This record gives sequence, structure tokens and C-alpha cells, in this order.
Amino acid sequence: MKVSHIRSQAVLALGTLLVTSVALGGCSAPQPPAEAPSIIGVVTEVTAAEDGEGTLLVEAPEVSESGYDVAWVRVTTDTRVLEAAPDGAYVSVGTGDIEQGLTVRVWFTGPVAESYPVQAVAGTIVITR
Repeated sequence: MKVSHIRSQAVLALGTLLVTSVALGGCSAPQPPAEAPSIIGVVTEVTAAEDGEGTLLVEAPEVSESGYDVAWVRVTTDTRVLEAAPDGAYVSVGTGDIEQGLTVRVWFTGPVAESYPVQAVAGTIVITR
């Protein structure tokens, strides 16, 4: 009898630990990709579409590590848009929060059209005010 009681307590403790870890894991703050952004620059043009997608012209004050100084960036419904808070945290925001004049960091996803300026799809955009 005593062994089954100990087993029951162990199963209950394991279940509680599992539920707690899943709950805490779902509450983690959004983070940008670990690698360097494809371009860092100022949004100089915004073209919005009715479906929540659109394009941005991003102009960097200097050539980024990726070699891009200007890019046409396509924003899709799959693009993650984050805003950097002064305390270093990130908050998920909508594509409508991207405005002309803002500084952004952009990570491209998929192929890059090597025209000038380059054309790419944004996987993640971080707004830094």
C-alpha cells in the first residue's frame, strides 16, 4: 500500500512539473534571430496592401555586414514584427506599426533578388525607436 502511495505522489509531482514547464515555456518573450540582421536602416517608404502585407524601402546609413545599403523589403502575414523596448525586451507588434522614418533591423528569409536595390521577403523586423 505504501509503495503505491509513493508512486502516486511521484506521478502527481511529475505531472505538475510538466504542466508548469509547458506553461512557462509558452510565456517566453519574443526574440529576434541570433544572427546579424540582413540590413539595418531607416524606413524611407511604406506601401501597405489591404491584406496586411506591403513593402518597405529600407536605406542604411552604411553598408551592412550583408553588403546591402538599400533594400525593397516585402512584408507578409508570416513576417514577425517586434519592437525593442528601452529595457532590452522585445514586444510583438503589428505591421501597421511600421512607419516612414523609423529605424529597423530586418532579417531576410528565402532568396534575395540581387537587383539594385535588392528585393527580399522579411522574416523578422525589429523596430528600434
